[in-house]
Amino acid sequence: MTSAWELLLPAASAPARARGRALQEALRGAVRSGRLAAGTRLPSSRDLAADLGVSRGLVTEAYEQLTAEGYLRSGRGAGTWVGDAVRAARPRARDLAPRSRGDLADFVPGTPDLSLFPRSAWAAAQRSVLTDLPHESLGYP
Repeated sequence: MTSAWELLLPAASAPARARGRALQEALRGAVRSGRLAAGTRLPSSRDLAADLGVSRGLVTEAYEQLTAEGYLRSGRGAGTWVGDAVRAARPRARDLAPRSRGDLADFVPGTPDLSLFPRSAWAAAQRSVLTDLPHESLGYP
């Protein structure tokens, strides 16, 4: 089993402002994918922060957020563990039904038909507005 800090090293090298979010996403992804199995004990926030070279507050905040989301469970003085309520995401189901070449519609919800977007009209309208726009309007307010 890969230790937790090895999974999180890329998050520690993220830019300073994005490091907290990157750490949360790395932990969340490791739990979802099963790389961190349910019941796995995570390092203490102090140890993980020292190993990754980040602040303890950043690790504590990530642990607290993921505990609130149900990915982790913790108790005062009992450590932090991977929760067993979150299961790895199932791979997306594939439609294996045979299709004829004459299919004109794809009825997958939430998938727009981008071929119907009026690109030339949109570009013409944008060009028209930008042509007449004063230079001052393109700056910051």
